[in-house]
Amino acid sequence: MGRHSGTGTGKQNAGEDFTNVLVETGTLLASTLDLDEVFNHILAALKRIVDYDSASILICKGDVLEMRAVAGFSQPKRLEGFIIPLARYAINARIVGSAKPEIIDDVRKSPDWIIDDLSPEVKNIRAWMGVPLIASGKVLGILCMDSCHIAMYGPAQLSQAMAFATQAAMAIRNARLYGEADRRIRHLSVLNRVGQAVIGQTDINRLCHTVGELVHEIFNSGIVYIALLDEDRQLIDTPYFLLDEANVSFPPIKFGFGLTSLVLKSKEPLLVQKDAPRILAELGGIPRKERHPLSWLGVPIMLGSKAIGVLSVQDFNKEELYDADDVSLLETIASNIASALDAARAYEKAEKRSTETRTLLEIAKDVSSSLDLDAVPGTVVERACALLTRDTAAVYLVSEEDRSFSVVAASGLCAAELFMTPDSAGTETIRAVVESGSPKIINDPPENEQAEMVIEAREIQTSKKLMMTPLATGDRILGAMAIWRSLDEPDFSGADLEFCSALAGHAALALSNAQTYRQAMIAREEAERANRVKSQFLATMSHELRTPLNSVINFAYLLMEGIEGQVNSAQRELLCRIESAGKHLLKLINDILDLAKIESGHMELFFEDLDLHQVIIEAATVIRGLLHNRPVELRLEIEAELPLLRADRTRLHQVLMNLLANAVKFTEQGYITIRAQKVNTSVRVEVEDTGIGMKPEDISRAFQEFIQLDAGKNRRSGGTGLGLPITKRFVEMHGGSLHIQSQPDKGTVIGFSLPYSLPNI
Repeated sequence: MGRHSGTGTGKQNAGEDFTNVLVETGTLLASTLDLDEVFNHILAALKRIVDYDSASILICKGDVLEMRAVAGFSQPKRLEGFIIPLARYAINARIVGSAKPEIIDDVRKSPDWIIDDLSPEVKNIRAWMGVPLIASGKVLGILCMDSCHIAMYGPAQLSQAMAFATQAAMAIRNARLYGEADRRIRHLSVLNRVGQAVIGQTDINRLCHTVGELVHEIFNSGIVYIALLDEDRQLIDTPYFLLDEANVSFPPIKFGFGLTSLVLKSKEPLLVQKDAPRILAELGGIPRKERHPLSWLGVPIMLGSKAIGVLSVQDFNKEELYDADDVSLLETIASNIASALDAARAYEKAEKRSTETRTLLEIAKDVSSSLDLDAVPGTVVERACALLTRDTAAVYLVSEEDRSFSVVAASGLCAAELFMTPDSAGTETIRAVVESGSPKIINDPPENEQAEMVIEAREIQTSKKLMMTPLATGDRILGAMAIWRSLDEPDFSGADLEFCSALAGHAALALSNAQTYRQAMIAREEAERANRVKSQFLATMSHELRTPLNSVINFAYLLMEGIEGQVNSAQRELLCRIESAGKHLLKLINDILDLAKIESGHMELFFEDLDLHQVIIEAATVIRGLLHNRPVELRLEIEAELPLLRADRTRLHQVLMNLLANAVKFTEQGYITIRAQKVNTSVRVEVEDTGIGMKPEDISRAFQEFIQLDAGKNRRSGGTGLGLPITKRFVEMHGGSLHIQSQPDKGTVIGFSLPYSLPNI
């Protein structure tokens, strides 16, 4: 590796222009939203920008940095995931705190440099440069470059690295946004599966088995169990206990012993996955087998503010297996099954209420299957009003911003008054229920001021019987459901309260799922918006680059023409190369601009009646020039009297040239045939070659942007991977369709069909 002074220009491949590399890098980074792929692309592209012997990407996680990706190290697995406390590494802390880069000419003379013996290459580092990764004004991490030579990095390298880091940080942010949205959607999918699995289950053992099997499928842990507290007996049962892929049964344990009791008492998740055998023993864990779990996670199953059981996963083989997302997902699953468990228990305790319980499950199915945040409360109050009262039912939700209450759904006699006066007398009763997390029944309204109607219209101020229950999921209270009965209706009973609480639990679950779904959709829209910003950026950059590039091409042409004096053969060859490279780059920029216009919906076509035969002849003339002195025959098989097509001449010519250019690129010998004929009410155009062909699994990938099937160090041809995707888009914009057949080493037939005429566009 050559050495550079601190004021050098940095390393790029011979003849590469920094702007060109930056545009290509941006295109590459924009081609994926997978975070790991983005990291790998960043380090690979960085090598074209700045010379380094090794490099790494450090990502901020609170007061530490995590090494997420490395290059140039012989033991990358030891480095990936390595935690770097900011308090110990002063130089990293300065970069994160100031959002400014730093350069060390010789790390051995720097008091801030700390050597960690993580890989053999670390001790050979002499020069170092760290550049902050900043997106939306926030430091996401640090891009680090190491060199084995002293004073390797200077202002030029720093300037280019910072420009690259800006692009890299944008790609990391976009991938994170997409990953968060995708993770939320996948979690929601899991929760919907759990919700659907428990619907209709009234047998405790069967319900727990169904949920336990799903949890085992998701977490793949050595132990999965569901424990339930029987308050009357003060015993803990485990209706589901999976140990080493086998269902086992254990006798009940007394409440107060074991880790399950600890979670039930604390009503908080318990996560132990470092030095677990010792810590679990100290906490009072009951060993189920000679070997001990290395990672232990248990979450309470909450019904309102009450812990009714524990859901736990454990692993014998790996420490620190579970992360915060796993805790959150298990908590949500536990929250989702709480109402179902409570309903099943109620069914077992009172078979005489079987009709009511079946109705409850039907309601649960209705609301749980809906992800419409506005529809769920209306469904709930309509069913509650029909089953529990002749008067009025309503759902109130709490604002997370100011903790105020609002009526989101009401049904019955006084529904209109509720919407007219949503914050009148009686809201203190709602607040008490929400803040306590406990339901309330008031059957003696004449003697109890709290039973006043939450309605206070001008003509109405009536005391009624009132039952209220919170809408709770886990430890989160979303609001409350209120049921009023007139004085001539029966008093509310404990059975009514049990039913209403179960209904509220399902409603809260459905509301929580709907809110999660809406948040996930917002996050996805944000990621898509960021992608649109990316497309706009590419379009803008393409516009800005075309003007100077055209000047370069024109000046090279003028010099070759001798406008500034005669040029010798060596100079002419160099000028030809400049012109050729410029035209190649201009085509790349035009392709990117076309793609950006198509994606943003700004691509316009100019339709006219045209002779397809003439367009084909024009394209064939160009291709014959490309095949000069090559053992490839160009054949034309054009049907006589082809009908006129209504199409955009420029874009149709571009489609033909893209297909023919691909055929020329991948055909070393044999023939290329251009075929055109009428088929029913369409014109079918095909380009057939005897080239290298494609594997069946690669055909669909050929139409993806920036995909090169002939990739790797030994690529036989260049290109951006945009030709076929753009061709497909233009054909579809003409109302046509693209088709392809190919076999490896036998050639390819690719073509399109266009209708004789198109509707007005």
